[in-house]
Amino acid sequence: AAAAAAAAAELTFKLGLAAEIKCRDFIDAYNSCVEGRTVTMFLCRAAYGASQHCIQEYVNKSNVETLKRRWVDAGRPQFPDWSKLMEGVVDPQHVVKGKLHRTHG
Repeated sequence: AAAAAAAAAELTFKLGLAAEIKCRDFIDAYNSCVEGRTVTMFLCRAAYGASQHCIQEYVNKSNVETLKRRWVDAGRPQFPDWSKLMEGVVDPQHVVKGKLHRTHG
């Protein structure tokens, strides 16, 4: 169970990286809104909501479960083919390559 939870955390992290690329304009708009303000909840609510909605298109339970199932089916590789693993879940231009930090079976 601990290994599955660790894998889910890593896959969620990778989805988050992809979401940062996809949602960069929304995130930047929110950051611009809050910059230099002490009271932001009301004033920046729309920008925050737009950024969160965009991020949740990638980072959600269904996508994590899909990636976890594909990763297990691929033999739990330390260096997965991220393009293949995320196919149909994440747009190819948003895939961040690299090692899955979990190194043991």
